[in-house]
Amino acid sequence: MKLSAGAKWGALTGLVFGLLSGVVGYLAVESIKPQLLESMYRKIVESGTPPEVARQAVQLAAGNLGVWALVGSVLGNLIVLTIVGLIMAAVWDRLKLPWYGKGAIFSLALLLISVLPAVLVKTPNEPAPPAVFQAVGALLTFAGPLVLAWLLERRGG
Repeated sequence: MKLSAGAKWGALTGLVFGLLSGVVGYLAVESIKPQLLESMYRKIVESGTPPEVARQAVQLAAGNLGVWALVGSVLGNLIVLTIVGLIMAAVWDRLKLPWYGKGAIFSLALLLISVLPAVLVKTPNEPAPPAVFQAVGALLTFAGPLVLAWLLERRGG
């Protein structure tokens, strides 16, 4: 399979799943926005910043938290799934599995890489979104490479 097909379909899949994950991330941030802003304020003040300056910084960040979660998700997924598409295309013919087996291998690897650090490293007293947002995010992370493998099988050539 051509690397260009992997990059093209990986970028498309990354864009679609980035938008989906971005909406989930936006909603997750919005669901805990007051707690996030309070946590930010405390951290800024603890670092030695005067309270008035910290308050201004938090007010500036307040309007953009959800938007930056959306933008970060789109860019992150676009980059990651383009790379996954390139790697998948490079090994496509060597893996003697059906498309769903190939997709599952990459899905599990990506899920471990992205979710495992969050599970292993817990920061105490940090606000976290409800578990439903985290579960949907993990499901989207798993589904991305599967959809990419399906696209490569159908359209990759």
